[in-house]
Amino acid sequence: MLGAGGLHDPAGGGRGLRDAEDGGRGGPRGGRGVVAQRFVVVRAQTLPSAAGFAHGAVMHADAGLNPTFSTWSQVTMLHMYILSARFRCFAPAESRLWQQHLLDHFFYDAENRMMTSHNMHARATRNKYLKDLFIQWRGLLFAYDEGLVRGDPVLASAVWRNVFKGGERVDVRGLAAIVGYMRKSLMELDKIGDDDLKTGAWTFGSPKEEMVVVARRSRMMDAPFKEKIEEK
Repeated sequence: MLGAGGLHDPAGGGRGLRDAEDGGRGGPRGGRGVVAQRFVVVRAQTLPSAAGFAHGAVMHADAGLNPTFSTWSQVTMLHMYILSARFRCFAPAESRLWQQHLLDHFFYDAENRMMTSHNMHARATRNKYLKDLFIQWRGLLFAYDEGLVRGDPVLASAVWRNVFKGGERVDVRGLAAIVGYMRKSLMELDKIGDDDLKTGAWTFGSPKEEMVVVARRSRMMDAPFKEKIEEK
C-alpha cells in the first residue's frame, strides 16, 4: 500500500513534474523526462473520461451532487486513486514517478481552476486550498484502500464521506453505482499490461452501466422471509 507520505506535497514547492518534463537530472533523455512524456499521453487519453464521469448524470443529477469545485476535486481524486492503485503494480522506481506525475497534473489543474473559475489570484490563498486538497488526498488513499480490503460497505462509507461530504440526503443507488464502478475499473485495469497502460490504451467506462446492476433486486432480500415461512 502506498504510504500517504510517500509523495511530495505539490503545494509545498516540490519541483515534481516540471523537473521531470525538463529531463530531470539526466537531461532531455533522462529516465524521469521519458516517464513524464509518456504520462502526458496517458493523461490525454485516459483522464478526459474522468471529466465525462464528473459531469455525468450518475454523479450529478442522479446522485444529487452539485457541480462545484469540491465535487470536481473529489470525483477526480476518485479516478486518480483507481489509476494510482494500478501504478503501484509497476516496478518500484517507475511506480513512484507515475504516481507523482499524476498528482502533479491534478494540482496544476486545480490551481488553474482556482484562478480562472473562482478568481483566486492571491497565491497565498491558493496554496492554502492546495494544502487542504493534499491532506484530503492522503486521507482518501487510506480510506479507499481500507474499503477495497474490508468490503463494499466500508468502501461505500469512504465514498459517502469524501464524494458526498457525509450528507444525510444521499441517493444510495448512486452511491452503490460508484462503488461498483470503482471495483469494475480496478478489475479491468488489472487485466491490461503495463506497457498498454503507459501508452494510454485504456479509458474509463461509464458508471451508468452500474445503475442497471444496482436496479436489480437481490435474491438475498427475500431469503429471510422464505426461511420464516418454511419454519412455520
